[in-house]
Amino acid sequence: MKRFKLLFSFLKGSIGIYTLAIILCLMSVGISLLVPLIVRVVIDSVIGSEPFSESGFIAYLFRNRTGVLLKDILTFSFLGVAFVAISSIMEFIYIALIAIASQRAGKKMKDRMYKHIQRLDYEYHAKAEIGDLIQRCTTDIENSMLFLSEHFINILRVIFIMGITISLMLSLNVTMSFISMALVPFIFLYSVNFFKKAQKVFEEQEKTDAILSSVLQENLTGVRVVKAFARQEYEIDKFEIANRNLRERTMDIIKAMSQFWSASDGLSMLQIGVVLGVGSYFVVSGMFGIGMIIAFFTYVERIMWPVKQLGRLLAESGKTSVSLKRLQEILDTNPEVLDDSNYKPQLQGKIEFRNVSFTYPNGTEVLNNVSFVVEKGQSAAIIGPTGSGKTTLVHLLHRLYDNYTGTILVDDMDIRTISKRHLRENLSLILQEPFLFNKSVKDNISYAKEESNDDEIFNATETACIHNSINEFDKGYETLVGEGGVTLSGGQKQRIAIARTLICNNPVVIFDDSLSAVDTETDKVIRTNLKDGDVRPTSIIISHRVSTVRDADKIIVLERGVVTADGTHNEIKDQDNLYRRILNIQSEIEEEFHTKFA
Repeated sequence: MKRFKLLFSFLKGSIGIYTLAIILCLMSVGISLLVPLIVRVVIDSVIGSEPFSESGFIAYLFRNRTGVLLKDILTFSFLGVAFVAISSIMEFIYIALIAIASQRAGKKMKDRMYKHIQRLDYEYHAKAEIGDLIQRCTTDIENSMLFLSEHFINILRVIFIMGITISLMLSLNVTMSFISMALVPFIFLYSVNFFKKAQKVFEEQEKTDAILSSVLQENLTGVRVVKAFARQEYEIDKFEIANRNLRERTMDIIKAMSQFWSASDGLSMLQIGVVLGVGSYFVVSGMFGIGMIIAFFTYVERIMWPVKQLGRLLAESGKTSVSLKRLQEILDTNPEVLDDSNYKPQLQGKIEFRNVSFTYPNGTEVLNNVSFVVEKGQSAAIIGPTGSGKTTLVHLLHRLYDNYTGTILVDDMDIRTISKRHLRENLSLILQEPFLFNKSVKDNISYAKEESNDDEIFNATETACIHNSINEFDKGYETLVGEGGVTLSGGQKQRIAIARTLICNNPVVIFDDSLSAVDTETDKVIRTNLKDGDVRPTSIIISHRVSTVRDADKIIVLERGVVTADGTHNEIKDQDNLYRRILNIQSEIEEEFHTKFA
């Protein structure tokens, strides 16, 4: 019930339209159900000789009988057509109103889901599968909208039809009513039982559909890697397995639905057969006229279809319940509070880690008693093997994780006292694998600062050593880079990402191995440009290349989460540490290369 309460909460602002649509729907159904009564009276009392015994609304309609057979038939035929026309007009209006209300609710659902996902913390996104999130934001929302626009109102319609039809049949003949309803309870119970079983089947189908979406999204994103290693057949096999699982789960649904429809249709036909058989006997016996049996036959048909539909509607409700559960799981996840503090000081760029230790939630210890200081405007390089905790340092500095021990300070202020939003707006991060949007080069660079002008963009690209390359593109800065920057080389993407970051002129710039795809000469020019700029930011450079880190004001060597060396290149190059070993290995490789190609 809580899940459906969530769904109807999105109707806020449209509840009046939705309620009016329901009223019109029920009125349309009520009017259409009067037609069989008119037919019965015309056959038995107008054409036939049976005394008129109706009362209430039907009696009021037939009060002006003239006694002229043709005229009365034409009059009441017109009345029946008018009822059908009014019912159809009401149906048209309520369908339009339902569409308006459900589309508004759907927009609210999509907006709220997207905003909530944007506000979830880094840890959630690190664990979540993109394909699954897309599935929840598309298919699950569409299922929920379909419930609002069709299934819920149809459930009310079915209940209303059953209630009114049973009442009308009882008013005609109690005995025949019970005979006409003999199998309805069994069909209803069968529908409820089917709903309970179908819900698990639909949940499994949703999961396998999400897995297939994840496989497809991952393959399309990494298609160049797939082709580079000629792994197309492997990816095809992986997709076929996921697709086969989805087909099997879908077939489970189809089998369940086919069993339900065949059984319910059989019971319905049996019920209609009983009505025709018993009704024919009553007509022959003179208990009532042909019009009565036609009315009951029509009402049984009217009630059988809703009862059979009830199983489908309940099954679809189960599917909607599964979708709402998946949406609720996201909405119940607490969002990250970016404005967790009103303290927003102007930052200068001094950074200090003081006895910082950190362990991931899975129990993996990454940092152990890390301490170092980077003064304002200095360049600090962090070097170490893969998994030593270099990127984790950056994550902690950005407050992507706060559950560490020790203290991290910026300008001698504990970062946990500073607003997350303000802190991140002042600490620029350039990732190793930068993401570019499917827009122009200019739009990608100005993404970080929408109000930036051309001079600011050109200054940033010149510092990042990409200005000349951009001018060589067919359309210069207006060149589209493709999805993820697919039309650019790795070095070009990294340098455009660097320019995008530098345009903000933040006091701290962090290069998370984001110079790895740039040649050593360009690498050096970029670092020199940063030092010689009008405003020299504090730079933290994470790299595996000694040529990139050797000119830094401070080099921090990190091994298994522990700082094993801290100083300038000249201070630590002769010490017995990892930095010296890396320096010797890379120097030997360079000497061998120069000797071979000299």
